[in-house]
Amino acid sequence: MAKQVNIFLKKGENLESALEPIIFHLRNEEIPFDFISGNFKLAIKHIFQKEADFIVFPLNEIPISLPDGLVIAGVSKRIEESYSFIHKKNIDQPFSTLNSDSKIGFTNSLALKQFEELKPECQTVLLEIRSVQDIADLDDIDIDFLVIEERYKYRLQLPIDKYNFLRINPEEIIPSPASGVYAYLCRMDDITTRQLLLNFHNSNVSNCTNIERRLMLKLNAHDQKNIACHIYKDDASNYHSVSAYWNTEKKSLIKRAISQSTSFGLADKLYNELIS
Repeated sequence: MAKQVNIFLKKGENLESALEPIIFHLRNEEIPFDFISGNFKLAIKHIFQKEADFIVFPLNEIPISLPDGLVIAGVSKRIEESYSFIHKKNIDQPFSTLNSDSKIGFTNSLALKQFEELKPECQTVLLEIRSVQDIADLDDIDIDFLVIEERYKYRLQLPIDKYNFLRINPEEIIPSPASGVYAYLCRMDDITTRQLLLNFHNSNVSNCTNIERRLMLKLNAHDQKNIACHIYKDDASNYHSVSAYWNTEKKSLIKRAISQSTSFGLADKLYNELIS
């Protein structure tokens, strides 16, 4: 390991849970480290110019086919994998108060389609915003509630004394494949860093995200935007999956739940159930 470690972070993310064991290790080894941030293209530049030893990036934003010389050396535990339902603090039971007068804003069209199936009586609107950082107050954009990916809530400018965040079960509004997982990437030829990151790799999580990403690999670019998938293993190592696909031609939402004792063929089964 280098004397100075640079860790590349996705800007605006809360990565404390994903990075906690790594930072703890570096501190105990008394290895100084710095954080640098930006987008994925900049991350790759820092890696190949050896300005960063490894990068930490949301797995669901990493291309299925990695650039030559780059490898995923480990993944974090799954955190913040679902959506948050944001409401004003003076509303005690937000879901029970939803009615035809309720206007709910979304930044993700597939999440909107799933919510419409759960609460068809509500008004839904897809927000045309450049960034969630532009949201400073729900009143400013004429909505009563906001549904947003959990990990994005740290970018919001909402006053914390005015709003509450309620986690939505990922089986109700299914997140995009590999959501809530952060990948540790480094150069393929950097064996020292790869061995270090392997110590923090969560194999139970990667067993599930590998299936989710394998499903993505079967899809064209258009369909990748219209699919949601969440897989988890129970205490007996059985695999459970929930998935959704918005068929743009039929204008219909297809949802499936599949459980099986092994991961074998699960990606193929999901594809056949949803799209074929």
